[in-house]
Amino acid sequence: MSFRRTDPAVLHTRYALAPQMRAYDALEPHVHPYVGLSAPRGARGTVVSTDAEGFRRTPWRGGWTDTASAPSALAGILLGGSFSFGVGASGDGTTIAAHLARSRSEPWLNLGIRAGNSGQELSSVLPFAAQAPVVVLCSGVNNLVAELQSTGPDQVYGPLFFEEAVAAVGSVPVHDLVEQLNGERPGGGAALDRLRSAFGRGAQARRPSPAAPAPHGPTLADRRDRALARQVRDLSLLVRMTGPEKVLFCLQPFAEARSRTAVPQEQQLLGVHDRRQGPRWERVRDFALASWPWFAASMEAACLGLGVRFLDLEAASFEGWSFVDRVHLTDDGYEQAARRITEEL
Repeated sequence: MSFRRTDPAVLHTRYALAPQMRAYDALEPHVHPYVGLSAPRGARGTVVSTDAEGFRRTPWRGGWTDTASAPSALAGILLGGSFSFGVGASGDGTTIAAHLARSRSEPWLNLGIRAGNSGQELSSVLPFAAQAPVVVLCSGVNNLVAELQSTGPDQVYGPLFFEEAVAAVGSVPVHDLVEQLNGERPGGGAALDRLRSAFGRGAQARRPSPAAPAPHGPTLADRRDRALARQVRDLSLLVRMTGPEKVLFCLQPFAEARSRTAVPQEQQLLGVHDRRQGPRWERVRDFALASWPWFAASMEAACLGLGVRFLDLEAASFEGWSFVDRVHLTDDGYEQAARRITEEL
């Protein structure tokens, strides 16, 4: 989700309560040749830093663990979306991966992909899977929400976030884009013409919102079932690569306002998050939250069938101010999550 052109009053509340979110909002997704999207490569900031592949670095004994680390030196790998990346943490040293590294005194690699689906999560671990002693996968929300909001172009590999922008860029030959960026096509030429045409078609012929499915199209329940099927498919493939004994699947928390009423900061931030998403988000949000217990039970059953350990990081189990929005945590929230993961391991 981009925070460009967001109401300044919404951002003022967000940054007053959680100033670190300013750094995450500025860290917009970049195209990555293998995992689709990643954070900017080589980012260096006081809140968040990334390595040469756009994955978050984790402090370790005066240095860093990242994708340049030797696979044989890694004690554990953390997979997932922005929850695993650590959006909301005040620094690289307060993510789940950093807490695990400290509590277990061993180097952990953070392969969290912001706005990634389970297929992208699976792709990220390919160079490391064979030698990984432990893989912790914190996932679930992205597959469900991406499927519920999708306009439908990516059913083979799974719906993406930012799918319209990715589809538009994918409609233009890459050399045309390079020539445009290098100034070899003054005024835009074919590359910009094709991009303008692609975005124009999207605006003029947008499919019905998932909040109001087409009469003969997939229902929200159909979409929910497809999201679960992809989640289970990709988990089973991870298990084939690593072995079930190495994998811990953690269903990430998905905060519901009524279960967090005792935390006023969270109530304000959840309201800001929903206002930023807009009215079409409301039905998707309500359906996703209503489906979440079913999704959790289904994933637990799938893990049992695959011989994989399962941990439900249920939002209601977190104490104190733990959430900065519906899926991302504060430093204390990430520490609580890491503590439960450590106990399970």
